[in-house]
Amino acid sequence: MVHIEIEQAKSPLRQAERKWKKSDLTIGYQIMKEKKGEWITTINDTQRAFYQETFKDSTICKQLFGLCDELLGKNKQLSMPTKFTKDSPLSMVSPYFRDKIHTIRKDFNDLNMPIDMYIHI
Repeated sequence: MVHIEIEQAKSPLRQAERKWKKSDLTIGYQIMKEKKGEWITTINDTQRAFYQETFKDSTICKQLFGLCDELLGKNKQLSMPTKFTKDSPLSMVSPYFRDKIHTIRKDFNDLNMPIDMYIHI
């Protein structure tokens, strides 16, 4: 269902892109940019609605954490480097976690960037 909405919004964008490439007029480019903005808005709205509904329906903490990992693009690999063992001194492990927390906070701040920076036609 979500996929269909995005494809329906993408079709006018592709049509506008083909017309612009044929004519090479500035007005065609402006129309294409407008259609691209509409397409990106559709993507954002459908993703937002999907994740809001999924968060609302999640009743188990494991589901919520999995969804957060998906949204943040986290992988399922072990995040502790192999150079540390359970016998490693705290002075070696502490800087690693401090840097890790800093990176996570930076990732959260980077999420506020508009999606059109990541989507290119």
